[in-house]
Amino acid sequence: IMDAQDIDFYSFVSPRTGKVVIELRNRSDLLIPALAVFRSDRRNVGFAPDARNPGASLRYSFDTENGQTYYVQVSSESGSAGAYSLRVD
Repeated sequence: IMDAQDIDFYSFVSPRTGKVVIELRNRSDLLIPALAVFRSDRRNVGFAPDARNPGASLRYSFDTENGQTYYVQVSSESGSAGAYSLRVD
């Protein structure tokens, strides 16, 4: 996240029906990350639990449908910024 106004979007197509886990690993001592997931029709699937402290990482799991496209939104809280890595399993 470059600055407080930056929002990153990623997409993936689910290879199966079932649980998918998204892990956001914080690479910054300052970033307070926020994560949301949307279906291809823009309906919200859910939000990761709030990261309350700078430097905290997030983990969010949800049910997917095989072949469905999902969008992951990563943003920041409280005007924070910093690096992170994202993994979808």
